Amino acid sequence: MREIGKSIYYYENMELVLVKVIKKSKPIDKVKVNKKLNNKIITMDLETVLIDNIHVPYLLSWFDGNTSNSYFIESLDPVTIELEILRMINNAITDICIRKYNNYKIYFHNFSKFDGYFLVKYLAKIGICDPIIHKGKIISLNFSYNNYNIVFKDSYLLLPSSLRKLGKSFNVNSLKGIFPYGLSDINYIGDVPDIKYFSKINIDEYNKYKDSFNNNIWNFRKEAIKYCELDCKSLFEILSKFNSLIFNRFKLNINKYPTLPSLSFAIFTFARSFRKSKRKSIFK
Repeated sequence: MREIGKSIYYYENMELVLVKVIKKSKPIDKVKVNKKLNNKIITMDLETVLIDNIHVPYLLSWFDGNTSNSYFIESLDPVTIELEILRMINNAITDICIRKYNNYKIYFHNFSKFDGYFLVKYLAKIGICDPIIHKGKIISLNFSYNNYNIVFKDSYLLLPSSLRKLGKSFNVNSLKGIFPYGLSDINYIGDVPDIKYFSKINIDEYNKYKDSFNNNIWNFRKEAIKYCELDCKSLFEILSKFNSLIFNRFKLNINKYPTLPSLSFAIFTFARSFRKSKRKSIFK
C-alpha cells in the first residue's frame, strides 16, 4: 500500500489492483419543490433501415401534445444520403427552435444508446451541442440554435422498460404499433409485406394486421409515418402521466432529473426534509 496525497494505491504481486481517492463529502441540499406542474415536453422518434449492415435514418417525427410533425427523406442514394439526412433533421430543428418551444425538453426512448449517436453527428453541423456523457451514454444534450435552447433527454433512463410495456402499465390510449423493420425499400407500395419482415409477432398478430387493410394497398411511407407518430404520442402520454404522478405526490417535475436514480434521490431528500419539518411542528 502506498499513500500519495489524498490517493491510496494498493499493489499485489507488483501489480496495481486498487486506487482509493479520499474526497470531502458535501451536505445534502434541500430539494426545492415546484409550485406548478411543468409539462414542457416534446417526444421524438427516429426510424432507420438497415443497408449493408448500417442503420440509415429515413424518418423523424415529433409530438408536442397537440400536433404531430414528420420529416421523410426523398432518397437512399449513397451519393446524396448524407445531405438528405441533414436536410431532414435541419427541417425538424428549424420548426422546433422557435419561441414557443424555447427551453423545452425533447425525449427519445433510448436516446443515450441509439438515437443520440445518429442525431449528434448532424446536430453539431446545425447548432451548438453541449452533451453530458457518462460511461459512454449520452445522459442529456443541450442544443442551441437561432438563440433558442432545447434539451434532448432519454426517457429510458427515467423509465427503463420497453415502450410497449410502459404503454400497457400506464394504460395509455396510443399503444405502440407494429411495423416491418426488415423491409428496406422506403418507396415500396403494394401488398402487406410478408411476415418475415416483422419481428417479435406471431402469425395471429400478423394476420390481424394484414386483415386491417382489407386488401388495400400498403404504402411504406404512409405506414412508417403513422407508426412513428404513434410511438411519439404513446411516449408523450406515458411521460405526462408519470410527470403528474410524481408532481402530485412529491411536488417535483421529472424534467429536472435526467435519470431514475437522480429522481429517486430527489424524492428521498424531499421525504427526509418533510419528516423533519413534521417532527418540528409536533414539538412546537
